[in-house]
Amino acid sequence: MEGTEAQPVSHAIASTVPSLQSMLECPVCISLICEPITISCGHSFCRVCLKHSTLLGAKKCPICREITHLNVDEAQESQMLKSLALMANPSLYAERLAEAVLERKASESLHPCFFYFEMLFPGATITLHLFEPRYRLMMQRVVNTTRSFAYCFTGCPAVKGDICLLAKVKECEFMPDGRCLIEAVLSERRVVSECFVETGTQGLYQCKLEHMSDAELTGEALTTAAELARQLVDTVKNTINFCGSYITRQHGAMPTVIFTSPKSLEALSLWVCGFSPLPDTEKVKLLKSTDTTERFQRTLAAFEALRSPPSEPKSPSPNPEVADSSTEETVEGETLTGVMSRVVTQREDHVESSPLSSHSSPSNSDGSDSGEPGSGGTTHTTVQTTWLVR
Repeated sequence: MEGTEAQPVSHAIASTVPSLQSMLECPVCISLICEPITISCGHSFCRVCLKHSTLLGAKKCPICREITHLNVDEAQESQMLKSLALMANPSLYAERLAEAVLERKASESLHPCFFYFEMLFPGATITLHLFEPRYRLMMQRVVNTTRSFAYCFTGCPAVKGDICLLAKVKECEFMPDGRCLIEAVLSERRVVSECFVETGTQGLYQCKLEHMSDAELTGEALTTAAELARQLVDTVKNTINFCGSYITRQHGAMPTVIFTSPKSLEALSLWVCGFSPLPDTEKVKLLKSTDTTERFQRTLAAFEALRSPPSEPKSPSPNPEVADSSTEETVEGETLTGVMSRVVTQREDHVESSPLSSHSSPSNSDGSDSGEPGSGGTTHTTVQTTWLVR
């Protein structure tokens, strides 16, 4: 008797599934709704569809255009809609869920951009004072999610193919007026594949990043790179011991060196290149390069050039009894450590005495943000070292 009563009920449910599935379509993707999110106006969408709509377009409902400030990543799913979608078509919902997982992984490559025109290398630490509204919003999001953003130094906006660095936030302090003080470490190189302005954020750029690493070293190439690494470590060993605190403060601690590991050699080559005496134009090329061996060769040659600077012809002295012994002792007889120590001291003295050493961003006469691209809305307290050898 019970089976006889259940049969019409099951038949009735089955007959309503097609119409139920049509009612459970997402208005954006026109497919079965997946991970349904209902916003304040009452309309519901797939989580992925709603995120794309509000990220690339206005912060409004895609249907009625009512303003919404919902955090799509943290919003709770509508359990009733989810249950109905599962009942309407379990296999299709499973497929949509797998697609959503892939979409979320792809969105992990999307990072907010911070523009500041100072070239740095992986391992460097930056301290920033952020006061522009777009960067305040960026930090509010970053601190609660990935704790990372893109450090772009090639231009604003970034274009496809530009190199940037992934910054990992270590310390963050919000001031009562919304300003933000942060300390971040530049960890890895990334290549920009797409860059756009997120609407409703007062000019905050978002960029999709792709991983970047050097070409794999194997066999003879690995042996050659390891030998160059040993020579480079021996060459700068005294300098690192003498100026270690300065180098660590500006460029991070020396990475662990494993001469049989290509990744370790890549990290070492980038770290040493950061404080090498190469000009910035050469450093940019080496930062973009994927050849570890070339980076070692160019950096080693630059440090070797400091060991034996080219001698300049001396002008004849009017008094042959007065020899220019001081020049011989301080230039020709100066070691690599002495040269770099002198340059570091001169550089730090210049920074301390320079009114522009804090890299303060320009602001309007009324104290508001200048809003110029690349100004960053920051006071940047790190200083990039450029070796000057006379």
